[in-house]
Amino acid sequence: MKIVISTASYDVDNFGKPWIVKVDFSKSAHGKFRYGEWIGDYPGSPGLLSIIACPGDIIATGQKDYRKPNNPTNYSVVMEDGLEHIGGKGSAYKYFLQNNDTALNMVNAIFNMTPHPVNIKDGKMKMKTKVRNMTGRTGRKVANQFIISDCFIEYKTRTGEIMRSQKGNMFQSYQSNIAFKSVNGHTFLDAEKWD
Repeated sequence: MKIVISTASYDVDNFGKPWIVKVDFSKSAHGKFRYGEWIGDYPGSPGLLSIIACPGDIIATGQKDYRKPNNPTNYSVVMEDGLEHIGGKGSAYKYFLQNNDTALNMVNAIFNMTPHPVNIKDGKMKMKTKVRNMTGRTGRKVANQFIISDCFIEYKTRTGEIMRSQKGNMFQSYQSNIAFKSVNGHTFLDAEKWD
């Protein structure tokens, strides 16, 4: 889903441009930042912060104040119906740790992974999904290794919940679906066939 937050005008002599990031705490307590964008007519004008995120993702927003050595960063979790403020970085990391099982389930616990065509209209599937051979380092097609593009997957998490991904690309080796990467950057591995 696209997160959009309005920003007020600001004095460019005292403030930097507002920013927004998606924060990934999976590899470090410091978090890895993936930046969104600020859209405005010119520096200092009112504008919009924009980023693509999924429910459960943690985002942070802020703005540099050149008059202060430390600037607050606001952390929020993406919910189905908007954002829920969770405080500073410590609170955000604590939230991540408490919900880590859910995050791991969404990222890498896939069972019975099956690609589906993207468009379903009036109960009928419109096939927009495309299949192509992978190409090797030499540029030649690799036998029995395929990329299935523009599909989505339905999967069951470790807790038994059935979920549907955003559209993306599936890697298939022979008849086995190995991995799926969605347009929002989440990578899914089949629990039984990934290795």
